[in-house]
Amino acid sequence: MPPDRAPPPRTLPIVYLAIGHVSLIAALLVPALEPASIDTFFFHPRMFFVVHLLTLGWITHSIIGATYLAAPMALRMELPAGKLDAWLCATIVIGASGVIAHFWLDTYSGIGWSGMMLLIAFFIIATRVWRALRSAGAPPAARAGCGLAYFNLLLTAVFGMLLAINRQKTILPGDHMQDVYAHAHIGLVGWALMMVVSIGSRMLPMFLPAKPASGWITWAPIVLLQGGVVLFAVAWIYAPELARWGAVAMAAGVVAFLLQVVGLLRRRLPAAKKMKRPDFGMLIAMQALIYLLAAVGTGLYAVFSERFSLPAVMAYGTFALIGFLGQIILGIAMRLLPMVAWLHAWTGSEFKQLPTSPHEMPSRPLQLIAMLLWTGGVPTLAIGLATASHRTVSTGAWLLIAGSLAATISTTIVMRHAYRR
Repeated sequence: MPPDRAPPPRTLPIVYLAIGHVSLIAALLVPALEPASIDTFFFHPRMFFVVHLLTLGWITHSIIGATYLAAPMALRMELPAGKLDAWLCATIVIGASGVIAHFWLDTYSGIGWSGMMLLIAFFIIATRVWRALRSAGAPPAARAGCGLAYFNLLLTAVFGMLLAINRQKTILPGDHMQDVYAHAHIGLVGWALMMVVSIGSRMLPMFLPAKPASGWITWAPIVLLQGGVVLFAVAWIYAPELARWGAVAMAAGVVAFLLQVVGLLRRRLPAAKKMKRPDFGMLIAMQALIYLLAAVGTGLYAVFSERFSLPAVMAYGTFALIGFLGQIILGIAMRLLPMVAWLHAWTGSEFKQLPTSPHEMPSRPLQLIAMLLWTGGVPTLAIGLATASHRTVSTGAWLLIAGSLAATISTTIVMRHAYRR
């Protein structure tokens, strides 16, 4: 990075990522210690508690933290972190903690007030991102996807507050369960998946390395995912029989994104001499994409099936939240954080001393352990939830906890380089 350009923020994104790791482990402790508490139909407080620990605690905190890191590197936009950003982080932590705690307590009035805190903080962050995107140097499709993702985050927060009120006094049209499905997919597809697609289209070529895609193929997943999630959410509320076509559009968006990834693999460029093989971070990321395809398959089966299938829904949720989003965050972090640590070590020396190569910073044994434990933990947890096997659920959760701890220790080792002078 040239001396006239500041590196990404250092401490604030790490705070977001640390809170995400704590939330992930806390969410997995519930099925690890009390698997019977979540093996019934998913519409109950304990399951909502676990799901929101994953979505609000792990996924959303990790994505916001990654935005501060990836935006300057992938989207070529300026997003510095100041005092306001620190206050926003504290507000998000308090608001998310309130939402999650009140799900455990089954008190929906508290969820609404906590959701208001989240909405305000999300709106300020989204406004900053939108303003920065206008002058960013990334291709239009990547910028549009990032902007739409933050718009969908606000929709998810608004919808969540309305659902909390709706549990006390009916204000939303349609059945409450259908409204929950719409809310969940705006957050899952419109927010999380859209960010993965828009940022991933720029980060994956840097990590492989490969020549990035260009042309209409870069717009296809953005348009299909956004159109599909809007159709899906509206149809679930007003015309559930049409929701399947929204699901088809979202599936087509996923396929378009995966075709981009296949194209990257065909356009590989020579890698850095110090890059270690195999690349555990990219292996985890590619494994996550396989689970994305599995989630699409089980989701389409659940939507087009004439009878409700609880095992399919449980498998779909595990594939989407843990198998795909959980692993894609884990894999990208293994490659992104060493680059960030290297930049801060380089600028910290006032550009006088080259730091340790980012390919040599991570602990490869810990990365291998994390990958193997997640490789075994995700299918074990999915099978346990689909078959209501308490022992299998607990085993899968413990494997994922151990893998998450190994990844956390490896991340700590890497980020120590960012604070050396």
